[in-house]
Amino acid sequence: MPYAAVVAVVGEDVAERARALTTAMLARATRSRPSAASHLVDRAAEHELAATCQQFGLSLVPFAPLHGGLLAGLDVLDSEVQGDRRFGGAGFSDAEVAVAREVERLSRDWGLRPAQVALAWLLSRPAVASAIVGAETVEEVAANASAADVVLDAEQLDALTALGRSRDTEPSP
Repeated sequence: MPYAAVVAVVGEDVAERARALTTAMLARATRSRPSAASHLVDRAAEHELAATCQQFGLSLVPFAPLHGGLLAGLDVLDSEVQGDRRFGGAGFSDAEVAVAREVERLSRDWGLRPAQVALAWLLSRPAVASAIVGAETVEEVAANASAADVVLDAEQLDALTALGRSRDTEPSP
């Protein structure tokens, strides 16, 4: 089940904010969405929690923003253990790989690396304050940190946002 944390929220409505966010997260958990991961491939957490966060001045801090390395580059497909295979799953789906291929193509066109593009897009989302990235090497840390300096224009953001539309979950009522 996802965890909610309220940090440094000042005011009389702290309990109301926490209750609303917890309610949204619990509703999300009962629909079998086990994580607060959010990225270009799966934006369900954003759709289900962002409005509540924005309403109460809270933020999302998603983890796994590069979706197991897939959004950092397609070379992860050469790895013996990829996607959810490490947990006994099937690995990346064809739809997930298709999104990653397009991120890689757009990144190349824009003179950027896929991880920079994926992270810059995520950090541009209104409710996202930061992201928890699982870097494995010093080089990955540096590459991921460089995304903070990338500013994507509206056309680039729209192109990236459109990638996941067919996989998006509609916001809950």
